[in-house]
Amino acid sequence: VWGWQGSWLGLAAAALLLSLGTWRWLPREGTTSDRPATAGAAPVGGRRLLSWLTAAYFLEGLGYVVTGTFLVAQVQRLPGLAGYGASAWVLVGLAAVPSCVLWAHLARRAGYPTALTLAYGVQAAGIVLPVVWPSLIGIYSGAIFFGGTFMGIVTLTIGWGRTLLPQQSGWVIGLLTTAFGAGQILGPGAAGWLAERLDGFAIPLIAAALVVAAGGLLIPLGLWFETRKR
Repeated sequence: VWGWQGSWLGLAAAALLLSLGTWRWLPREGTTSDRPATAGAAPVGGRRLLSWLTAAYFLEGLGYVVTGTFLVAQVQRLPGLAGYGASAWVLVGLAAVPSCVLWAHLARRAGYPTALTLAYGVQAAGIVLPVVWPSLIGIYSGAIFFGGTFMGIVTLTIGWGRTLLPQQSGWVIGLLTTAFGAGQILGPGAAGWLAERLDGFAIPLIAAALVVAAGGLLIPLGLWFETRKR
């Protein structure tokens, strides 16, 4: 009715209403207590493992945001598939809805490291699928893999980080979020620069998939390295 400006204004109004609706659920000052963790609650090498996790999370921010930024543009460039970019993005959103719960459930059963490594691998496959399989099935499968992991990785990373240093959980969340945000800032600029010079998003997406895969490999590598040091 009011063009793209109306869409953004409508989203802003919806966000404001939802914010007001959830305000009453926020904990009031003094109602929560920071219970000190008992001695030995943090695993041995927790701070060192956190360094590996932070590096992996930086690579996640750097790689995932390329698809998050350019997925629709990539689909629009594919012969015969120009009209499917929006529907692919809808699939990303639908896959994201249950992802946090599903990945958290897997982490409870298999552990954070295993769940995180798997999530990184699935996401890397989702990022590269539209390039190696430029069909509607490839695009939609990639969208589901990507949408089903990026929020789950956030959930798993924050959850595991807090268990590594339970007495400093606020600092841990700040560190991880800063690393993730730095990757998000750098990723689109680098990918856009490559896409402009190579006239397409194929190489940037392949590079993004490799970056995310490298982030996933840091998880078992860090565990192996730190275990050997003990």
